[in-house]
Amino acid sequence: MKRENWNEHPKKPAQSTIDDLKIPYAQAMQDQKEKLKNAIYNPAYDGKPDFQSKVTGTQTFSNPEFFKTVFISGEDMDKEIA
Repeated sequence: MKRENWNEHPKKPAQSTIDDLKIPYAQAMQDQKEKLKNAIYNPAYDGKPDFQSKVTGTQTFSNPEFFKTVFISGEDMDKEIA
């Protein structure tokens, strides 16, 4: 590959990179935050709650015996079966 311009550095960055570096860092970050702020979806804007629970059996979670029977293993499970 022959170089056409011998005065140009062989590792010169792309023109888009050079253009980006001409903009001050603080200004570039501010512009990026503004773009992202408009792109982020927030369910509260539509009047929907942020968290929608799909748990229908709340009585199981309020019953302490539920966790003792579901999450047993090993010797505790043998005792429960006996």
